[in-house]
Amino acid sequence: MIHRDRVCAATAAAFTIFVVIPSILIGFGRSLPFEFIDARMMESAASPGQEVDVRYTIRNVRKECYGTVERFFVDAQTRTFFLGKTPTIYHHVVSRGDADGAFDRQWRIPPGAAPGPGLYIAYPEFWCNPLQQLWPIKAPTQKASITVVRPGR
Repeated sequence: MIHRDRVCAATAAAFTIFVVIPSILIGFGRSLPFEFIDARMMESAASPGQEVDVRYTIRNVRKECYGTVERFFVDAQTRTFFLGKTPTIYHHVVSRGDADGAFDRQWRIPPGAAPGPGLYIAYPEFWCNPLQQLWPIKAPTQKASITVVRPGR
């Protein structure tokens, strides 16, 4: 009988550790780690191959959260260029002592981009605890417009 009680207690403890606690962490900790205010290009026009900056304005940053951002550029002919997947840097705003702030991300207009209106698109995802790496928090898509011009103009 004592052996059976120990098995039941161990099973209950394992269930709590491996099912209940992870469910609480994932289920209740799904709020965004920041409030997105704005994303805008620092240059109004650029030529293919040129480096440009997008400025993000955010507030209420939770410094314990990290993540990645997949970035794309869509040119005037609606061709999509993958710009890469990079680590987020939102938490660096807080490391400066601010809960609110702005920061720049540099990227390059793809060499084959067609002249005309273009759109920079970022898809961020985050995790604020190790279990959320399995099911990241998806943040709203961030977009910023820029005009692609022919080189030398």
